[in-house]
Amino acid sequence: MKKHILCIGDSNTHGLCTDPSESADHGSRYNEEERWTCLLQKALGAEYLVIEEGLSGRTCVYDDPDMDSMNLLPVLHALLNSHEPLDLLILMLGTNDAKTKFHTDPTKIAVGMQILVEEAKSVPCWGENEPKILIVAPAPIEEGVTYPEFNKESVETTRGLARKYAFLAIHEDAKFLDAGGCELTKADHVHLTTKGHRQLAERMETAVREILEAPEAEVAEGEGGKENDEAEEIVMAKETDLLRILEIYDIAKAYMRASGNPNQWNGAYPDQDTLRTDIEKQQLYVYKKDGHIHGVFMLLLEEEPTYAYIEDGSWREERPYGTIHRLAGDGEVRGLFAKCVAFCESKMKYLRADTHFDNHTMQHLLEKNGFERRGIIYLKNGDPRIAYQK
Repeated sequence: MKKHILCIGDSNTHGLCTDPSESADHGSRYNEEERWTCLLQKALGAEYLVIEEGLSGRTCVYDDPDMDSMNLLPVLHALLNSHEPLDLLILMLGTNDAKTKFHTDPTKIAVGMQILVEEAKSVPCWGENEPKILIVAPAPIEEGVTYPEFNKESVETTRGLARKYAFLAIHEDAKFLDAGGCELTKADHVHLTTKGHRQLAERMETAVREILEAPEAEVAEGEGGKENDEAEEIVMAKETDLLRILEIYDIAKAYMRASGNPNQWNGAYPDQDTLRTDIEKQQLYVYKKDGHIHGVFMLLLEEEPTYAYIEDGSWREERPYGTIHRLAGDGEVRGLFAKCVAFCESKMKYLRADTHFDNHTMQHLLEKNGFERRGIIYLKNGDPRIAYQK
C-alpha cells in the first residue's frame, strides 16, 4: 500500500487564487499543476498518496459566527478515520484564527493546535504505525492585507505562530515546518502565489522524506532507545547523575583556570540548585559512552531572556531557536562538542550560544562547528558575553 499523507489546512491548502492572472487557468483555484499538495504528490512519486483537505476559512478550534463548519476540531476524528491508515498528518492552520473577531494571540492559537494534535494522536487511524504529525506554521500575512477581518495585530499574531508551533512540536514529539518566506500575492497579502506554492512544496518534500524515509534502525539520541555500536547516547540528566555532573564541571573549571580563563565559572557555579532546576524542567542532558557520563549541557527550548538585547551586531533572523548553555566535558571523548551540537540540532534547527571573552577554547569550538559571532549580550548581572548563532 502507498504511504498516505493527509494535508489538512485552509485556503492555502485548498489552493485559493485571488489574482486570476497568477493561475494558468485564470480561475479562483490553482490547478493540479500549481497547488503545493499536487506538486508534493508529483515530487514524492507513486509510492505516496497525498490527500488534500483544504477549506477556505478553516480555523483550529474556533467556531466562526459568520461561516458554518470552519472549526476543524469537531470533524477531525471523521476526517482522519475516512483516510486510514495514515502514515503522516500535515496540519497547516492558524491564519484564520488571527481574525479580529476571535480576539486571540499566538499563544492561544498554539493551544488550539495542541488540542488538534493530541486529538489526532488518539484517533485509531494509524494502523500499525506510531502517529506522525507535521505542524506547519503558515506564511504570516503581510502588512497591507486587504481583508477587513484582519488588522495590524493580526499581522503580528501570525508572525508569532512559528515560534509557538516550533516549541509545541517539541512538546508533542511532532515535527515542525515554517512556511514563512513562501511568496504571498500582492492582491491580498494572505494567499500563496504560484511561486509560493512551489516553494512550499519543495520544503514539504524535504520534511516528508526526513520523516517517512529515515532508516528504521536509526536510534534518535536522547530517546532512550538502543545504543549504537559505540554505546553512545545523549539522555536527560537525572538526580542520581548530580555528583558525576559536578565532577565534570570541576574538571572544566580547572581547565579554564589553567588556560587563562579564571573568571567565567568561579565559586560554586553551576551549583546543585541550578542543576536540579534544569533537571526538573527537563533541560539538562548528559553524554554517555559505555554507560559512563563524559559530558553535560543545558538546552533551552524557549526564548533566552538575555538575548532580547544585543549590541555591536544583531541576530541573523528571528526564528524559533534553542540555546546551548553550560556545555562541559571530562576531556575523555574526542569530538564531544560536535556530538552535543548535532543532538541539539535534532531538537531545534536554529541554535544560539554565548561565551566569556576569555574562553578562547569555546570560541574556537563554536566557530569550528558553524556558529557565527553576532554581537555582545549581557547576563542578568550585567557581565558581557560574546553571542553566537548557527
